[in-house]
Amino acid sequence: GKSLSQEWIEIIDDFASRRQLWPHFSQLALHEKPSTFLQVLCQALHNSDQKKALKKFIKSIMKKCFDYDDEEESTKPFRNKSSTFLLESMLKYCDEKQFAKLYEKYFKGKLPEMAGNEFNFTIQRLFDFVSNKEIFEEMFNALSVNFSSLLQNNKTGVILSISKACERLSFKQGQFIQSLVKALECEKSQNHVIPCIATLLPSSAIEASLNNIEVHLHGSLILQNIMNFNKPIKIVQSLLEMKPQILSDIFCHQKG
Repeated sequence: GKSLSQEWIEIIDDFASRRQLWPHFSQLALHEKPSTFLQVLCQALHNSDQKKALKKFIKSIMKKCFDYDDEEESTKPFRNKSSTFLLESMLKYCDEKQFAKLYEKYFKGKLPEMAGNEFNFTIQRLFDFVSNKEIFEEMFNALSVNFSSLLQNNKTGVILSISKACERLSFKQGQFIQSLVKALECEKSQNHVIPCIATLLPSSAIEASLNNIEVHLHGSLILQNIMNFNKPIKIVQSLLEMKPQILSDIFCHQKG
């Protein structure tokens, strides 16, 4: 897109600086429209390449907007949807160093719990925006052992976001497939691997429904991400061992 003039960049910078001086700045994150306003400011600072101003702005939000004395510090951004959406914007637009601080302060040690409750969408955004492999590895290790629980509780979007991060970072791809295959209990049934991932059902449930496969949208998208992994050998082997009719049923399904 067209780059902004220096005049507009200075206006955005000045606008963000003045907002931080507002007496009611600390309350803005708690309400829908003011929170949206702060989210747009984060985006504007990012898009105008105002790295220092953005860093200062995010630091100010962490210190002033998420600073409630009556709550444990790590739960403050999750008081309501407005503040949670603001945190997600901060994760999206911050630099790698600040992402690490946000992760450390608000997510570390809480991923399994959050992935299984109403904050699972924020965990998905966390995986969408992580760029540091060390942090991703810590996040991956915290949740890969919980795939069975996530599947049982229908939090499949979290597994999808992890698969996208594995593809994007070219990291933990083999372990992801291993963890998912184990959670779906199809390690010993090579021909069940693709149907199990496509439906996100365990091998025991697949046996009875192979003639009438109902593809899960997230399962289909996870499979597509895995196909883009560097070495999806287990998936290719499963593909070669499947009956043509079952493969055809998956491909012809609207979600397949």
